[in-house]
Amino acid sequence: MVMQLAILEGLLSFDNALALAALVSGRLKNPEDRRHALLWGIWGAYVMRVGIVFVGVALMEHEWIKFLAGAYLVWLAVNELFLKKAEEKSEPVKEAHEFRLPDETGQKVVPRAGWKAVWKTILAVELMDLMFSIDSVAVALAVSKEPWVLVTGAIIGILMMRVAASYFIRLIERFPILIPTAFVLVGIAGLKVLLEINKIELGSLVIPMVGLHIPEGIFLPVMISILCGAIFYNYKFPEKFKHESH
Repeated sequence: MVMQLAILEGLLSFDNALALAALVSGRLKNPEDRRHALLWGIWGAYVMRVGIVFVGVALMEHEWIKFLAGAYLVWLAVNELFLKKAEEKSEPVKEAHEFRLPDETGQKVVPRAGWKAVWKTILAVELMDLMFSIDSVAVALAVSKEPWVLVTGAIIGILMMRVAASYFIRLIERFPILIPTAFVLVGIAGLKVLLEINKIELGSLVIPMVGLHIPEGIFLPVMISILCGAIFYNYKFPEKFKHESH
């Protein structure tokens, strides 16, 4: 039961891990800053995921909580893909941000970001993982309602996500297209959460929703296909993405 849940958590964390890697890679250029953001972000994820397990049954009774989670993921995708880029284009280019000094080996070194930038990234990681956790726990509760099983499965699943995120960061350095792709997947994940809500009850007000269940057997292959398609496109046309990696 625990291993079944851990594998399920790992699969469900696939888009979470890629989005986490993209968030860290997009906001922090220095490898040491990325390492710190991932480390503290994952520790926070453990605390939040375990906490949500113990209040999961009560949370899942309120569809508006899932609505907030799905809506946030869609907003995060739109913000990172469109709104943030529009802001960056309207602002003057900061040369200091892109400046690199050669080290003793002649390799270029990326300056460290300030502690505020690192902690802002960590907080963004925590908030994103919280929203992903709500949907993940809802699926986990369908497998088992034993707290120790859910906690053990969540811990193993987050460990798998941590390993995957580290790998995705290296993959992003080779295939920069994965940063926008990650947020496309985040947006799709958010839409899935929204589509699966039957209705939202706010006191006497009842708002009907779509209530369309999308099986994981269809959802995950679609997500993986988009990921593989993006990598293939970047591989075939690397010149289109060279500026992303500089």
